[in-house]
Amino acid sequence: MFPYFGGKTRLAPTYPAPVYDTIVEPFAGGAAYAMHWLERRSDLRAIVVELDPIVAELWRWLLQPGAAERVEAIPDVKAGERTSEPLVALVNNGPTELTTIRNQGSCAVSPWHEHKWPRQRTLIAERCRKIAGRVQVIEGDYTDAPDIAATWFVDPPYQTQGKRYAQSAEAIDFDKLGEWCKNRTGQTIVTEAEPADWLPFEPHRRTLNQTFQIKTELVWYDPEHAPLRLLGGDET
Repeated sequence: MFPYFGGKTRLAPTYPAPVYDTIVEPFAGGAAYAMHWLERRSDLRAIVVELDPIVAELWRWLLQPGAAERVEAIPDVKAGERTSEPLVALVNNGPTELTTIRNQGSCAVSPWHEHKWPRQRTLIAERCRKIAGRVQVIEGDYTDAPDIAATWFVDPPYQTQGKRYAQSAEAIDFDKLGEWCKNRTGQTIVTEAEPADWLPFEPHRRTLNQTFQIKTELVWYDPEHAPLRLLGGDET
């Protein structure tokens, strides 16, 4: 729905398509996987679970009637100014800027932010219209997600890299999370990055991080829905 540190906007199309009509993202952030598919398939709905209260409140705001028009009414920003608008801050620099708003009441606008915001405002408003009435928000821990048959896209703060969130990886019991993932009903896709070891991950893609270092994205699938290449079959 909005740019978010660690989000999967670019990688979302590289994961398998949902095989259930409900997608659950228990570590929502911007819910890039769910949004990718909801924009393309009108038969899908999503449940997004978010522990950060500011991000959860932002989701609720974006899902209310008339949200697209309210987003379009948010004014342009200028470099050197400060903004207290959470949606604008997320476009600027993700959770880091939300932390600044929590602590200081506003955050600085960068030149790149000034350039980027008008286009992002349009995209977010368009998404509000496309997904209207098809997303449920749960503010809480991943274990608060409903125990239903669904396509589960589990994208937690990474075990070794997920420190930039208000609710960071340091608070997660990854052994417990791994068992929880194995016990989901339906199609389960779990994302991570090297050197995570709390599930038997497989390499997925090599990407560049924000400091232009190559990192290897990892993935784990439930055995029933794993792509054929991971089962030793012919991917075609």
